[in-house]
Amino acid sequence: MVDGFPSTDIILPGSVVYVNGSSVNVSDQATLATSFVFEEPLYLKGNRDYCIVAITNSPDYQIFIAQIDEFEIGTTAGRVAK
Repeated sequence: MVDGFPSTDIILPGSVVYVNGSSVNVSDQATLATSFVFEEPLYLKGNRDYCIVAITNSPDYQIFIAQIDEFEIGTTAGRVAK
């Protein structure tokens, strides 16, 4: 990151993962996840900011995120625990 924004100048070695479109799970209500695995563990130094950037060739994808203790999508009963 540079000045709080993602930068293409700094990419951690081993941090780029490609997922084929046929491997993407699709759901209108964010009920399906698409998982990916890094080839090796990534070392992140303390007291620094890092970001995850997703790039797609299609404008039709949406990315849903979750933060601890926020409501799960579509409910006011369940909360994100981890």
